[in-house]
This record gives sequence, structure tokens and C-alpha cells, in this order.
Amino acid sequence: MDTWTLPGAADHPAILAIDRAVVDVSAVVSAAFVADAGGQGGQTAARLPMAQLDAVVAKMGDGAQCAAGGLGLNTARAAAWWLALCAGFPSRVGFLGILGDDASADRWRSSLASSGVAISTLAQPGAKTTTVAALITEDGERALLWSDEGVAPTAEFAREHLPQLHKHAWLRPEAVAPEDPERVVYVPGWFVLVKGAMEAVEQLATTHTVAVNLAGVDFVRGNLELCLRLVRCATLLFGNDDEYEALVFALEDGSGDDDDEGDHDPTAGISAALELNADIMAVMTCGARPAVVGYKTTTKTKVATWQQRSGYKSTVATFIVEFPLPPDVAAAAGGDIVDTTGAGDAFVGGFLAQRLRNEAVLEDCAVAGHFCARAVCGERGTAPPVLLSADKLPESVKKLL
Repeated sequence: MDTWTLPGAADHPAILAIDRAVVDVSAVVSAAFVADAGGQGGQTAARLPMAQLDAVVAKMGDGAQCAAGGLGLNTARAAAWWLALCAGFPSRVGFLGILGDDASADRWRSSLASSGVAISTLAQPGAKTTTVAALITEDGERALLWSDEGVAPTAEFAREHLPQLHKHAWLRPEAVAPEDPERVVYVPGWFVLVKGAMEAVEQLATTHTVAVNLAGVDFVRGNLELCLRLVRCATLLFGNDDEYEALVFALEDGSGDDDDEGDHDPTAGISAALELNADIMAVMTCGARPAVVGYKTTTKTKVATWQQRSGYKSTVATFIVEFPLPPDVAAAAGGDIVDTTGAGDAFVGGFLAQRLRNEAVLEDCAVAGHFCARAVCGERGTAPPVLLSADKLPESVKKLL
């Protein structure tokens, strides 16, 4: 039986992302190249056979860059980067993932030496590490191509690897004492496509704060019942405007036909999530437009009841609030958008990390998210840049540190 590799630190991560390991291959290409490859700017294409994806990667040329990536790792790196900016706050961020035993897996490991993330992985013998091709046009827009072959949610994965995930030292319920700080487990929606994973996430929700990413329009459209179960057990729900729009469309129409999907208001997806789970916080990223956060609050008012006995009246209020990118954040992070790949993941990482420091101030969480996202956009790839010196930080960020 294979075993998980463990870092030296015994502490359980306060933020733990679970995902498969992914190698991102990125290159600047023409719009025609994107179209020929079957991609679309700003979107993740439908899954491709591995052979077809390999052919696209081969055509990307010698200028292509390879780096560790994937939704879960991108988020964990951004969270660790933000906490590293916050002097005196321990960066206890972890990533738990499955990878292959090929050369790509070796490159994946070696590129994470200075990420600030505690990494625990399980290598699947004979499997190829998942590859994602990021096609970036000159205006910074990107299209993603991927394959679910290789290390992916399969019946074999569920049977052989999920039981070990349950037993991982970082996830054992008995290891979380009531006086411990909040433990956040962050999972992409597609994780629950693995047989038994949905039940695992629901069990984790009894001892951890579960944060979920909707992880793609295709996942939302094709797995509505699983989406609803995730929403009902999660404390935090993340997604972009396309994913929230797909959620409300699926709830209202229930069909896979997306001809009229553009007629739906994405914020209606936030409202739908709040109706399914009144305790959830729904966060929506919208590219350069303001992020949107929805949540409910309950207040109790003392009132006189039957025969003048005291009682309480509960009032539930729903809030859907926009948080724009602060102008000084945009200016400090640089003027040019080089690559938007991983920007949404970086926003989530910054949001979660600042929430760990001070969850009461929602605006601060949004500022941290915007800053991490904007920093990632200024360079190729999904990893945050070298830490900035304090004198180069915008005022809206300095006040949070």
C-alpha cells in the first residue's frame, strides 16, 4: 500500500487544499492557435483525450513554460504568500494531492521548494501527472485545455487512494481540539466526482470549515445534485460569474442546454446558494469587475408573547455586497496584465488567509484577495511573485499587515 509523503512539520495546516497535482504548460500564442486547438479566451475547454492534449503541448514550442499548478495548489500558494507578508503570523498552509510517478511529477515537486506550502502527496504508480495547457494571447487573455486522463477521479483512485486520504494525519477528527484555531479544508467541486468523496467532504464538514470551489461551468451543469450537496455542507462557496450563472440556470431549467444561459443574473446564483444554506458565505469573482459576496445574518429581538411572557423574534437579513479592486492595489501591482491564469485561485487564497487572521472584516478579506490576484496577473504562470518590500505595498494593503 502506498503511503503519503509528509513534511517535517507536525502541525496541522490551518488552511488545507485538496486536489490532484497539475503541471501547467503555458505559452504566448496567437488567437488562431487558440481556435485551432479548440480553446476559447477566458474559458476552460471541454476535456480532451491525452494524445490530443499532448499534440497541442508539442506545438506550443520551446518557449513554453512548465510549472506546478492546479486550482488547489494555486490557492494554497497565494494563501501562504499573503500570510508571509503579514509579519508575525505563521504561514500554516498545506496541500494534499495525488500525482503520477513520471518526470512531470519530479518537476512538480522541485518547483515547490520555496512556496511556503507544506506538501503531502501520494504517487499513483504507472500514472501520468495531469497536464493543463494554458494558451495566452498577447492581450493577456488565456484559454485552458485539459485532459482527465492520467491522475484523475476514477474508480481505481477511489478504491485504492481515498481510504488513505481519510486516514491522513492532517484530517483526523480527533486531532482537532475545540480550542484549536479554525481548520479550513478547501476542495474543488470535481473532487466529489470520486466515488465516496462526497461523503468524505460531508464528514469533514462536521469537524472543519469546508470551503468549496464550483470549479468550472461543465461541472456545475453536469452534476447539479452533487453541487447542491456541496452547497448544503459548505461554510464558504467560491466561483466565478460564469459558474454562478450556470448554477442558477441549472436550478431553474435543469437541462444541459445552455442556449439561454446568458440571460441569467449571476448574483441570482448567490441568492440560490443562500436559500439552500443560510449559514454559507458565497463569494463570486468577476475578473476585473468587483467581487461579490453574499451572506445572511440573524438577529433576535426580545418581544412580549402570549400572557405577557418574554420571547424572542428572529429576523433574517440577506446581504449581497460588491467589493471593487482598490485603485492603489491596481497601481502597485503594475500596469500590464501579462497572464490571467490562476487569478481567481489567487483571490480565493488571499481571501481565506486574511479571513484566518480576522474573519470579522469582510472588506479586508476582499482587499487581500484582490491584491493576490492582481500580483499573479503581472507575471507568467500562477505562482505569486517575490515578496514585495513594505515600501512598495499600497496603503490599502499596509493597513492590514
